[in-house]
Amino acid sequence: MNLSIAPWYNGAVTEMESTSQEIPSGVTDQELIAARISEVARVNGLQIHPGQDAVKWAALVITKGGCCPCVPGRDHCPCEEFLKDIEEINRCRCGLFVNEAYIEEYNRLLAERHSRKSWKRRPKASS
Repeated sequence: MNLSIAPWYNGAVTEMESTSQEIPSGVTDQELIAARISEVARVNGLQIHPGQDAVKWAALVITKGGCCPCVPGRDHCPCEEFLKDIEEINRCRCGLFVNEAYIEEYNRLLAERHSRKSWKRRPKASS
């Protein structure tokens, strides 16, 4: 399959291009896309959202023919706009790539939600 996956645009991924190695035989498109997603996150100092998985995301990208599965008109995944999205809202529009500020807020909200749930729990009435 020859997918149109992110052409590794401008300076954001220059380091990745220079460190890329030959693709070993037997690697599937899904594995390749997942590896590139993880590498794009690493090179740009980002993380994959805790609720996402690069391999599952890669399968979604494949079903969309290499295009962004979330934002119509974005021809690649990762799309060229993801860094601008992160500057604006601390995550890409899809929520796949997130920065440290997003992770901190995510963890804070998760802890707050957990504490509210445990506060609302009441012991079962004994019969």
